[in-house]
Amino acid sequence: MRPPTRLLHASDLHLHWQQCDPALDCLRGLRDAAARLGAQAVLIAGDVFDTADQPADFVEAVAKEVELFPQPMVLIPGNYDIRYSADESDALGVLAELLPGRHRVLADGEGESALLLDGALHIWGRGMPEHSPHNDPLRGVVSVEDTARWSVAIAHGELTRSRRGMRSSPIVLDDHAQALRSVHYLALGHHDDSHIERFGTTVVCYSGSASSVLGSREFAVVDLVDPGGDTVEIHRLGPPT
Repeated sequence: MRPPTRLLHASDLHLHWQQCDPALDCLRGLRDAAARLGAQAVLIAGDVFDTADQPADFVEAVAKEVELFPQPMVLIPGNYDIRYSADESDALGVLAELLPGRHRVLADGEGESALLLDGALHIWGRGMPEHSPHNDPLRGVVSVEDTARWSVAIAHGELTRSRRGMRSSPIVLDDHAQALRSVHYLALGHHDDSHIERFGTTVVCYSGSASSVLGSREFAVVDLVDPGGDTVEIHRLGPPT
């Protein structure tokens, strides 16, 4: 039997050195919310930074705020985190190197997994090698069929019913129906507004943007409860204190 588990899911933070105070306030607000709401782990579904090219001292300041999260955190890249030129720095890559072991950036282009909460939570995520119609954020998604372990996937892209057209990073759930049967929660990023739906037994959620600069300060709180009692609620960060 899987233990009841509460997650905080946020995305599209769009942290930028030119908006340093709001950026750090966003992280502090998420940290306070995670503590107040009793989250056991934190998921960041891409667009951590507003561009990959960030000064080192700003990335270090972000790392110090993330280090203060007592809950393990898993982050993935979004299209704004991509390093488009060799002249740009790699803010998310540098952040990954600075973070302590309990926090993970899943950036492998083939996908990779992390086990949290003493193995009770399996999280799969994939890097973003490109933001184009050819990039499938769920390609190679791995789930687990285990009555003692929750299975969660994180992806950043455009939820759509068809690959036709010119949508970049399309997420077509039907293409991954077999693997998603064992995924309890799919944490999505890319949209500033929240959206929740179900795909079979999988709860699918855009958390909305947690940014106060570009978004509405939304984030999601997810309760994973056996048997089949999974729920998600959208919250908003309060004003900076």
